[in-house]
Amino acid sequence: SVPLEKQVEYGFRLCLTRLPRARERAYLTELFRTQRKRFLTQPDRARDLLENRDLSQGAAAELAAWFYVASVLLNLDEVITKG
Repeated sequence: SVPLEKQVEYGFRLCLTRLPRARERAYLTELFRTQRKRFLTQPDRARDLLENRDLSQGAAAELAAWFYVASVLLNLDEVITKG
């Protein structure tokens, strides 16, 4: 299993072609943890967001949390204006 911080770093690099600063990594890691916790307590919201009722509670919470992290990454000015 890959540590969460490394997963965040990988996603960040895919979007921004650079490594995240410590503050950026910490923010995105905390965002993931907060959203995952929220979706674990509200599994139907996670399944609705993903439009998939067949996922287990844990899998749905994890994917829904990544949805929010990806949304933040893809909406950064640095991503939108790069290139």
